[in-house]
Amino acid sequence: MPETPPVEHPQQLAARLKLAQAQFELSQARQQLQLGRSGLRSAPLRKKPILLLAVFLDLIAVKGFERSARTYERMAAKPPRSTLLFERARQERVAALASSERAESHRRLAGAALSAQPGRPWTAFVIQFVLGWVIVGAALAVDYAIFAAFDTNYFRWYLENGALISIVFGFVSLAVRLDDYPDLISYNPMRYLYACLTLSLHLSLAWNQIVGVDPERSPGLLFAKVFDLVVSLFAWLAVAIGFVGWLVVVAPIQHLVYAVLGAPARNALRNQASSPHFNPAKDVTAVSGNDGTSGHPIGYVEKPVTLTSALAAAVLWVLSQLIG
Repeated sequence: MPETPPVEHPQQLAARLKLAQAQFELSQARQQLQLGRSGLRSAPLRKKPILLLAVFLDLIAVKGFERSARTYERMAAKPPRSTLLFERARQERVAALASSERAESHRRLAGAALSAQPGRPWTAFVIQFVLGWVIVGAALAVDYAIFAAFDTNYFRWYLENGALISIVFGFVSLAVRLDDYPDLISYNPMRYLYACLTLSLHLSLAWNQIVGVDPERSPGLLFAKVFDLVVSLFAWLAVAIGFVGWLVVVAPIQHLVYAVLGAPARNALRNQASSPHFNPAKDVTAVSGNDGTSGHPIGYVEKPVTLTSALAAAVLWVLSQLIG
């Protein structure tokens, strides 16, 4: 089966047309130069200066058309460098999406394993609890040792800055709804780690939508698109560094706080079947559970992480004032 020839870039096709035109004009200029040189030899002496100037101008025209032809020939031989860079970026985006799909597959398998109902649920819970705390405890020990190397107490640092960290953590909700990850307030460390894994995957997908724009194929001025892409890449780098810092430094100790202060939100989730609803359009309130009245729930059923984060900010602020 014959191989399909590669599709040429539109700039290459345009260069081929301009090359043909430049070669035609070059041929005419060379003929004109040859005629001028022939006429110069047989012309009378008084006409030679004018013919000499004409020959000089024809020679300049020939050199110019030769230079244009070489330029168009190079442009027609290969696509522009920007296209090669954009194509490489497209291939990297495809590879990144494939990696994200594999990560999503592994994440769902991990979630299914955590949610499976074994024959001895208490045994499975104890194994998950112990294994999770081994991972979280190891992360806490590493963080404590790193902070100690800089003459700083890790736990005191968190108490002094935890309120601000809890508030800044809400910035992530600009990209993803934190309340869609109720396992962030789970007392089971394995489910908490699973929620962190899910959050990191979704945050990377959200920012991929921002930096994954193809400047060559999307509408708009190329300069404006490239400028927006460069600024977006710097913003993506800052967010990535910040989130990795949160994941490594803050997430382990935050589990201690959320496991305790997440109790009210966890109770709300357990009681969501009987949560009241309110329909603002009809001004109707279902007092005990949704009795068929459309509307949104009243309370913290839909905002368990928001409630816990607010409680954590308040409690940590009080503790920071007490130890300060």
